[in-house]
Amino acid sequence: MAVDVETSPGSGVFQTDSRLRTINVAHRSDDRISEATILVRLDNGFDAMDARDRYLPDCRIVVWNDDAGDGSRTVLFDGYPVRQVSERVGRPSNERDEMRIEAFGVLSRWAADARSQIYGRRMRSAEIVDGLATDPDGLTGASVLVEGMPCVFNDGGVANRSPDPITVTDVDGSVYQIYIFTYEGDPEAQAWTLLDALRYLLWFYRLPEGPVVYSQVLLDTASGVGFDPNDFGRFVPPSRLVLQLLFGADDLNCEATNLVEAMSLLAERAGLHVTCDPRFVDGVVRSQLRLWAPEDGENKSLRLAWGGRYSDGSARYAQSEVTERDVFEANEVSSMELDWNHSAIVNAPKVVGAVKRWEMTVPLVPGWEPEVNLDDVDPPDRDTAKLLALTPDQVDFAGPDVELSPWYRKYHRNGSEFEDHRNVSRLWVLNEDGAFAGSVYNRNAPFDAYAPFDFSTVADERVTAPGRWIRRPRRFWPTITLAADGSDFGVFVEVSFDGGLGWYKPVGQVSVLKDRAGIWFGVVNPTSMIEPDGNPAERNMWYAIIDQVFRVRVTAVFEADERLVSTFASNTGHTPTIYQNAELVYKPGLYKFASRMGTVDALTEVDSGEQVFEVDGSVMAAAVASSIAVNQQEGRIDVDVRIPWIDGRFEIGDRVDGIGSRGVRLNGRLPHSTARDSDWSVVGKTYLHDGSKVETRLHLSRRLVTA
Repeated sequence: MAVDVETSPGSGVFQTDSRLRTINVAHRSDDRISEATILVRLDNGFDAMDARDRYLPDCRIVVWNDDAGDGSRTVLFDGYPVRQVSERVGRPSNERDEMRIEAFGVLSRWAADARSQIYGRRMRSAEIVDGLATDPDGLTGASVLVEGMPCVFNDGGVANRSPDPITVTDVDGSVYQIYIFTYEGDPEAQAWTLLDALRYLLWFYRLPEGPVVYSQVLLDTASGVGFDPNDFGRFVPPSRLVLQLLFGADDLNCEATNLVEAMSLLAERAGLHVTCDPRFVDGVVRSQLRLWAPEDGENKSLRLAWGGRYSDGSARYAQSEVTERDVFEANEVSSMELDWNHSAIVNAPKVVGAVKRWEMTVPLVPGWEPEVNLDDVDPPDRDTAKLLALTPDQVDFAGPDVELSPWYRKYHRNGSEFEDHRNVSRLWVLNEDGAFAGSVYNRNAPFDAYAPFDFSTVADERVTAPGRWIRRPRRFWPTITLAADGSDFGVFVEVSFDGGLGWYKPVGQVSVLKDRAGIWFGVVNPTSMIEPDGNPAERNMWYAIIDQVFRVRVTAVFEADERLVSTFASNTGHTPTIYQNAELVYKPGLYKFASRMGTVDALTEVDSGEQVFEVDGSVMAAAVASSIAVNQQEGRIDVDVRIPWIDGRFEIGDRVDGIGSRGVRLNGRLPHSTARDSDWSVVGKTYLHDGSKVETRLHLSRRLVTA
């Protein structure tokens, strides 16, 4: 293995340095940076201080090998001499002066550079938005970093991607479409896919200059830009890479990471790997950033010939009958260890997602204790009770003397005794936990039988059954149904002044309680809440309560008592143990469930445009549980492969199916197993050259798709 050193920082011009000898190169994937250990030959004319001056931390070091002996070069390492370790021993009998360089791959610059540190979000400022109307060409690629908002894609599962991408131009003239963030609550916001998030991270946090080439990743993912992950029927992904990147990026938190870490997080979510491959391209060393799916790799077999003899005494491997090349090819692997660890068997995995949520419409009941001249008023006395209340016009007419009215003092928000009566007519609750007992709150019909609310009255057996949900406070959450224009309904409150025949949005402020299912009408005067175009002197909320015809209903999302949980039944014929060995995958932010199916829902009668943010992660969770069981029901398999030369046949990303010449399936599965044979990939290589031994070690791994 020869070593070339850059003549000056960033020059791209290299010279082979005979003083350097590589003893170890580790080519790695994902968030593990490649490394190399290089010895420096010192002598009387070139000591450690001279070495420090020559091997500057900004001058790249390239390790290469001539595989075929014909002058062609394979680059094994491309990086920077980050550490220089000098060891001086001054014993008379053992005097020596040694130095080694510990170099990190070029991707280390992307991990350390200030420009690759991720915090905040790229968005359009008001100035850019306004300027687009007058100068669309000049501002089409403009964005600003909003440091006060974290880089979390689909934060809380809520879409926060801009509806349209920006157009950007790279230093080489290439044009790309890149999505950025939009503001929270934007009715036109779209959901980030992992693909769009990857392109965002790579574009805004890459280092445009330097030896890392990233353009191929942008080109390979261009076909999936802006794709709706719920619309697979209209799009055929060109590769497994694009397919796995088209999952949603819900709650992908890249705040306070660097670009290398963020790409690794994203790749792990998608079941992919990230690699930076050094290459000679037109006589120049460049490191190509590459994302790859294990299924896309070239399938190869390891070669390790049998020795010894058959039972009849004939040689299994007659070396005299084959050429030297045949011997080496048949004995490519000098040693290999397969370790089947039964203590790591997982045959009963369980994937746990978020708490299930259901949208439904529920009726509310008064949240105040019965009040004289409002509740339980007999029909002959109702007109008299109404005369005690003051309409807005009557309040204005009374002027300063209005405080003389007992009704005004108690029930008007400006009354002197209002705080002691603030909930009367205004607080309406579901009573989901039974805190409002009938012995205290029962009043005229239909509010004469207070009891804990039974959710089975508004939902079928797919949601709940009588008594199945525990009695506890449950708050209202915004609806998943959207209006026809795409805007949110939020917590949708309606009132009726005729016993439920007609429903209207209430007038004035409505506060949603945070600690239980309830709302509070913030009207200044309860007689001011009326029907559209109504007359407070004829019908209002206060009068309707006296007449026993005022109703309140709310359409909102409720948290159920169960989570989304997927399991996989163990196949006892394909596992060495009869016990149920579990693994808990706890991903509430990734696997979610929200639906309105099987519930009473008033919004189905509203012009909703059939837009619903329903989500059901059970299919994905079940796929993950199945994948874990299939791939681990025979235990963990550790693989250590050694090749007795500097190997150039296996590339990072190649699939390894087994040892062909020995009939060994590398995954070690039983004959009837349904697991794939191709789920082992080369994710790293280590090259060793310590003077007495030359060796290549293959690092094999399997990655499960968890998205």
